[in-house]
Amino acid sequence: MLMPVVRTSARRAPNTRLARLCRACPRLLGATCALLLTLAIMGGSADAQQARATAATGAVVIDEPVRMDGHLDEPFWALAEPATGFTQRQPNPGDAATERTEVRFAYDEKNFYVGILAFDDEPNAIVAKEMQRDGEGSFGGFGGSSGAFRDDDSIGIILDTFLDGRNGFYFETNPNGARADALIENESNANFEWDGVWNAAARRTPEGWSAELVIPFSTLRFDPATDTWGVNVRRLIRRKNEEVHWAPIDLDADLLRVSLAGDLIGMQGLEPGINLRIKPFATASTSRDYSDPMSEAENELAAGVDLLRWGISNSMTLDLTANTDFAQVEVDDQQVNLTRFSLFFPEKREFFLENAGIFDFANTAAAGGSARGGPLWKTFHSRNVGIAEGEIVPILAGARFTGRSGGWNWGLLDVQTDSIDELGIRSTNWGVARVKRNMGARSVVGGIFTNRQAGGNNWNRVFGIDADINPSQKINFNGSLSTSRNSGVDGAGWAGNAAFNYRGSILQASAGFTRISDDFNPEMGFLRRSGISQYTYNVNFEPRPSNNLGVRNLSFAHRGTFTLDNDGELESSTATLRFFGFDLLSGDRATFFGDHNFDRLDEPFEIQPGVIIQPGRHSWTTVGIFVRTDSSRPISYFGFWTTGGFYNGHRLQGTNGLTLRVNKHLSMETNWTYNNVDLPAGEFTVNTLRQRFNVALSPDLFWNTFVQYNDSQDLMSLNSRFNWIYKPGADLFLVYNQEWETGNGTLPADRAIILKFTYLFVL
Repeated sequence: MLMPVVRTSARRAPNTRLARLCRACPRLLGATCALLLTLAIMGGSADAQQARATAATGAVVIDEPVRMDGHLDEPFWALAEPATGFTQRQPNPGDAATERTEVRFAYDEKNFYVGILAFDDEPNAIVAKEMQRDGEGSFGGFGGSSGAFRDDDSIGIILDTFLDGRNGFYFETNPNGARADALIENESNANFEWDGVWNAAARRTPEGWSAELVIPFSTLRFDPATDTWGVNVRRLIRRKNEEVHWAPIDLDADLLRVSLAGDLIGMQGLEPGINLRIKPFATASTSRDYSDPMSEAENELAAGVDLLRWGISNSMTLDLTANTDFAQVEVDDQQVNLTRFSLFFPEKREFFLENAGIFDFANTAAAGGSARGGPLWKTFHSRNVGIAEGEIVPILAGARFTGRSGGWNWGLLDVQTDSIDELGIRSTNWGVARVKRNMGARSVVGGIFTNRQAGGNNWNRVFGIDADINPSQKINFNGSLSTSRNSGVDGAGWAGNAAFNYRGSILQASAGFTRISDDFNPEMGFLRRSGISQYTYNVNFEPRPSNNLGVRNLSFAHRGTFTLDNDGELESSTATLRFFGFDLLSGDRATFFGDHNFDRLDEPFEIQPGVIIQPGRHSWTTVGIFVRTDSSRPISYFGFWTTGGFYNGHRLQGTNGLTLRVNKHLSMETNWTYNNVDLPAGEFTVNTLRQRFNVALSPDLFWNTFVQYNDSQDLMSLNSRFNWIYKPGADLFLVYNQEWETGNGTLPADRAIILKFTYLFVL
């Protein structure tokens, strides 16, 4: 249920001081951006003086075949100097790893090889229950700063092939030979939706486990003029909840911190080749809308090019797509909206997810947002392209050009979508241009331009500048300023933000300010609310007791968000106090917290059909608990429960998740979200149930099924996907989608069966 933004209709005597401050926001934010640019220039030299880690290892050149079986029994492995001496990040930062790890590197004309020996004093206690590509069976999210196989013993490799200390390639495997990969972008994002062409093999041994990775140079981008790459290796020893790194990383950073990597020397005489990949597809589908008695089954055959990728140079890539098909993409999670603002849905389509971090603008995704509610606004959100009014809009063709040279990074994206006459949707061109300039070792300034054009008289354009300044490993300043214009509308809207972040090993703190004008309209982005000024802060304190009680760290936090209208009057606020939390060495966690909320309604708000909250000033308090057990266990649970006031009534809210990891072939998760709301205007209960099943017969053959039920919409849906990766980069998909209307019995609504075949040509 999407709720419109409520506009202020009644005028009040403004808070004069705050009103003057809000009117001065454009000048203040402009001055802030100028200050950030100055800091970028001045701080660049300080950044550049940050020394790289002294850890170094070498790679050997080979001219013999490699048998990918997980055994390091080829003679050249004995000649390669191993990377050893791993140190802990968790649970005892800086201590030596409790288990020995040896990692070796080699290469020939076409491929880069990694050999891993993960010794373990208790090989029977090794945890390895994930087999699917990118860890999709773990359901906790697709990768992140903990890796894709964070519930298993695993090894992750970071390769900084341009030695820029900002970006890199990430490859991960576990004792089952499962594969995960990601693009690390500007040390702030790990894009696990990127799927490189490479392979891995692993096996258990009496001493622990071992693995071999083969990565074609055509999968990587690198500078052949340099003989040194940045490299780091991260190992998880899951039963101990131990995380160790070859190049040390403290608690104030994570595996995304490419600038802390060590050096891999001896990378000489490398040539990437033509770097041309073509991935055509063919689909056959049948579908029917059962809610319309007059409808008939629709059968369709289609073909196109999911991706044509040409590495124009070592640092420039052109991607093309035509008649693009996303039949294999998993359906969205059904959500219940009990707010008066729009819901945010993430992007899941491969073409837009690959290299998506290049187009990320500023830190607006986090400004004023939350983990549960999504961002306050985004200048560019690719989900708007090819989706309108909940309907899929055919993509006729698209192109993306990305590259880097001399400290500059850029990205160009252009997509043409088709028209849908019955919905009044016109054929539209969507264009984005993004440029970034590296400053010093880790700082960046940049700009973005978006253009949505549907004919000559229907357009929306946004231009913005941003800066991300990192004068040290612990301190960050960031800010942005954007303006939007629409066809047929005089004047321009604008938005801006400025923020400070400190990340220490025990104390983390942040503060930010955001201003969005009434008429700011990023049609290629996302906007939760406009006509506001918002102030945020967060303080998090995590002391680590020096005792043997099994406690890894305690946790105390306070954060607040205050949103003012154009007159400087408070419109809404949320203040959260985490008054006690703890993480155990076992991996279990609990947090106790309280929230105080305020929301001023100037118009009636229909929260559910027939249940209306009247205008007024509403204030309420809730208390809650979050519990999570160690997710590496065969059975694990997480729960999030709150109870207390809700506007002028009461709400009990809960989210529960139960995960069963039977073995490396089978896992499942049940998720139940519950809301019971009692208001003077009426009482209602809303339930959302999600059930996932994951069957992985091998790292290249798996079957995922996702069932959802939402009683507020009387809707149940099934999405079942069979995926066979019959060669690296090439897939066969069989997808079955079904919806049922549950209001009067259970009646079928929509049904579709899709068969998709892709092939990969590499030149």
